[in-house]
Amino acid sequence: MGENTLYLLEKFLDGHCTPDEQREVKGILDTGRGRMLLDELIRQRQAAEWENPGAESAELQKKIRQNMQEMHHRISRYEKASDPARGKTGFLQRRLFRHAAVWAGIILVSCVAIWQLSNRSGQSDLIQYVEHHNPQGPPRLFELPDGTRVYLAGGSHLKYPDSYPAGGRDIELYGEAFFDVMRDEKHPFSIRTGPMLTRVLGTSFKVTAYQGREQEVAVATGKVSVSRIIENEVTELAMLVPGRKMVYDPQTGKAEQGNTDINSIEQWKTGELVFADMEMADVALALENRFGVTLRFAGQDKAKNVVSGSFAAAEPLTGILDMLGLVGKFSYEISADKKVIVIR
Repeated sequence: MGENTLYLLEKFLDGHCTPDEQREVKGILDTGRGRMLLDELIRQRQAAEWENPGAESAELQKKIRQNMQEMHHRISRYEKASDPARGKTGFLQRRLFRHAAVWAGIILVSCVAIWQLSNRSGQSDLIQYVEHHNPQGPPRLFELPDGTRVYLAGGSHLKYPDSYPAGGRDIELYGEAFFDVMRDEKHPFSIRTGPMLTRVLGTSFKVTAYQGREQEVAVATGKVSVSRIIENEVTELAMLVPGRKMVYDPQTGKAEQGNTDINSIEQWKTGELVFADMEMADVALALENRFGVTLRFAGQDKAKNVVSGSFAAAEPLTGILDMLGLVGKFSYEISADKKVIVIR
């Protein structure tokens, strides 16, 4: 099994696979090892219980029961078409009965996808991506095709398949963004940032994921599931609710949870710079992305100084540095071309 096997199976369970990925998943599920991995993945999802249909309305419960019946028939048709010897209680049927309770809706999407594999084997569509960039400055607002609103920080970009949302709401983020996700129970919203996967149905939250630095997910509304995917191992890192955050270190694999200020998240979305007990090294990155300058430290001790402060979107860089210098006990020098700032 390749290192992307579990990631493909995750997408398969969410119904997000492209035609080429669906054919690859079919090959995986034709092996005993692949079927065991799928079984384990469903078990882990059930244990996590990050989405609880029992708390929803009676109408939703009725829809789930109807979906389950449809799923039985579709699995049966697929397995008979693939291998008549499997009969009425093939592999997917047995897993379905074992894991049906919590994941009925999600497994339904998966089974629809696998049932369609035999009918789509002749198709070969190349994936095309839509990309949004914000080179520098305050967060820029982008609206995705499903109505989801994304406030993309300076120095950040995101991309998604042009089949979004019909082909799945899968996003890749590089940098920092606030997401106000349009609820869609049939298409869970997933954000991939390196090894970290953040999943929701409809909520608002902020993700920070700059290369080589700690990653953070902070929730303003709703519920957010965060996982780590490395090679053939999927690890649930956190289930976050409003006012909670998780910080993940890609170097050590360590994840820590804590509280977050929801008002600060909302302030950030409007363009304010909010630094809450942050090391100057991280503050410097935010200022570089906002103002298009380079910040250097004369000594690493200054880079580790912890500072706090909140600044209006229109606050000039010198005003921010003057205030932070009082808190962090540092001075600074600006080059003649105003492109390089040295912190002393």
